[in-house]
Amino acid sequence: MRARNLLTKGTLALVMATALIISASPLSTAINDEETGVFLFPSNGPESNSVNKVGIIYDDAQTLLGTVSNLVDQEKKSPPESAPYCTSVNDAKCKDVDTLWADQIMGPCESASDEFCIESIYAKLSDGSKVKGTFKQLLPEKPPLPFEASTELNLGKGSAPSIWEISGVKNSAGKESYAAIFSLSGYAKRKAQAPNPRDFYVAQLSAALFAVNVESSTTQLYPLKAPGVGTDGIMVSGCATNDESVCAKRVSFPKGVRFGATLRFAKPPQYWFYGRLYKPEISIQTRSGSAITLDVEAEPVTVPVFEGSTSWDKLPKKLQDFYLTGNYPQNGRGSYSEKDPNKWNVYHTPRSEESSYLIDWIPVVGDKARVMSTMWFFRSIPQDTYGNQAKCYGQGSKVNGFVTTNATSYTAGPPSYNQQSGTLDYTVAAPHLTPTGKEMLGTYDLQIDADVARCLYGYSDAPISAEVSIVNADGGENRVATTNIGEKTIAGRKWLVIAAYNFTFSSPTLKVKISQAGAKNNSGSNNSSAGNASSGNNSNNNSSNNSGSNTGNNSGNNNQMGTGKKSR
Repeated sequence: MRARNLLTKGTLALVMATALIISASPLSTAINDEETGVFLFPSNGPESNSVNKVGIIYDDAQTLLGTVSNLVDQEKKSPPESAPYCTSVNDAKCKDVDTLWADQIMGPCESASDEFCIESIYAKLSDGSKVKGTFKQLLPEKPPLPFEASTELNLGKGSAPSIWEISGVKNSAGKESYAAIFSLSGYAKRKAQAPNPRDFYVAQLSAALFAVNVESSTTQLYPLKAPGVGTDGIMVSGCATNDESVCAKRVSFPKGVRFGATLRFAKPPQYWFYGRLYKPEISIQTRSGSAITLDVEAEPVTVPVFEGSTSWDKLPKKLQDFYLTGNYPQNGRGSYSEKDPNKWNVYHTPRSEESSYLIDWIPVVGDKARVMSTMWFFRSIPQDTYGNQAKCYGQGSKVNGFVTTNATSYTAGPPSYNQQSGTLDYTVAAPHLTPTGKEMLGTYDLQIDADVARCLYGYSDAPISAEVSIVNADGGENRVATTNIGEKTIAGRKWLVIAAYNFTFSSPTLKVKISQAGAKNNSGSNNSSAGNASSGNNSNNNSSNNSGSNTGNNSGNNNQMGTGKKSR
């Protein structure tokens, strides 16, 4: 099959801002009229009876699962099977530890004083009416590694995924059940001396809703026992979460319904968010002191899941050289530690930010999605990966930006500044075709706090305007149903909102050229690397030079799937 250039590079314009709401463009989304479904991980690698297969899976749902609440000495958290987990910060195994690591799955708020918890889950119907969800249960009922909250260190209670029922809002299984897996990952330096903080430092927030069918299993399921340990129920049975006998099986979201979550934090998240949402509306309200309530409401998006496999001898040398490093997640009967790659039976499960692997694999297994899957989630870029961008991000209850798309792979952070073209570049990638062979249509929404944008890219205080075009590799104009670019003031805060819908993924380039009144040109950025440090920039599309660094490598919260370890 002829290889296609799948990168959609965009020039993204930014504007000024400072407030509490990010609201995506109310324009119509692309319609990929396809049946949706859930991708189930093969039980024993690319082919259960094969010992000569290497595969690839791009499915965000796989990377959102596989963790449990846990509190541990940061220096002793690996291997997870035998780490000395604690039940509180004053546990004998933790009370004298300098740096504590925590992955905290947020449970429902039980009292008005609870922090780092879920206040509500809800749906908003097409007529604008809001249906509040009812908390039904934790699943598993008892977290395997629970820990108590600590007001001393500003740490929430370690809970488990929660099941909510939203009356009248039925998913594809005809059920009203939805699983909330919202987690915080970070650390506390309890022996830190002033002015350094001692309390819990949130390195990353991950928030996901799943439409589910909660059902009893006739066979024994193997629930998670530690981060990434005991993933059979998730990978093989398709559970969002499970215990020994009950599975919250992932199904599809209903069409035309928005979903939302209201979360409490003892201190505000100062984040750049990215994820799988359409028309997101994000608001932050200050309650008392530094405590805030974050509300995120959006429609799920339909994302093309990419999967395929081949024998070792049919892999291009570039990919062979890359996988011989043996540093990548795997699943199946084989292992990358096997010296003879012809005996491998493994899958590589990169995160959506790692586009180079997708581009290298498409010529091998075909330019078509395996499944169209509905998703609702967002993540923050870990704060310890901001690098020299950190100086540009605001203080207080401030969201710096939000990027969402339905592309299989995309850059998670703000776009990088291209000094040569004077544009802001952003990359996305996806198969050209849906599972039924129809042309895949793309959606892209970006909003950046204007103050942050001016700092990142060196713009003056003059008004900003922009032009957008989407051009195919052959120079022809890409079909674009809708574009939206402009400076918006929302709740007294300025944003530059950029949106493009219904573009194709054959080889388009999204270009947004920035201009300012009274300025001859934008000579450059104060931080030309913006967008690269935090997202594992793959703009060079060179797998062999990309060490596979993932957003969130330090969090221990994501991409726990695919370690090849099963607990029975």
